[in-house]
Amino acid sequence: MDRRSMLVGTAIALATPLAGCLSEDDAGESAPDDGAEDGDPPETADDTLEYDVHQVGFFRATYDPLEDDAVGSLEVFESAADAHDRAPLEEIDATDPSATEEFVTETDFERDLLCSVVTTWPNTSDAAVEVETLERRDDRLVATARATGKQAGDDAPSFPVALVRVTVEDDPPVELEMTVVDGRENEETLRADVS
Repeated sequence: MDRRSMLVGTAIALATPLAGCLSEDDAGESAPDDGAEDGDPPETADDTLEYDVHQVGFFRATYDPLEDDAVGSLEVFESAADAHDRAPLEEIDATDPSATEEFVTETDFERDLLCSVVTTWPNTSDAAVEVETLERRDDRLVATARATGKQAGDDAPSFPVALVRVTVEDDPPVELEMTVVDGRENEETLRADVS
């Protein structure tokens, strides 16, 4: 047997036992669950949406905007007036109040959805909310938001606040579902009706 035949034979012998191991997606990782029951069509993710995130600032520990053991909160606003009425902006250590006012008033509520997201960061060092994913699934918007900041700083927690404006045009969703992850990696899935 020549060297080439021997190498081919060795390669085939080594590859054969591995063939069964690679039958699942991504070499051993099972396919993701799309949430569909047997027989139901899976939810489909539409094209990525246009959205803007504005960092409002943060609540200090003296004003805890979250309910007991909550990881975050989610509010959807129907108008600029609704945002001003329901968001306790006077309690926020605001980064730039005039920029927040401009962000709200520039929102076209006929074609945009405006919501606020609040979560927790272990201290007050550059606490913010980052939107990691946002997509449309049938008649829902599904998103993930995460608290970010620096680890250095005092031990008093802070509650970063962001406004998220999503362009939905003339086809508004019926629900917004957002998984919020705080600064200690706790997570909670929040839902809000979109009227």
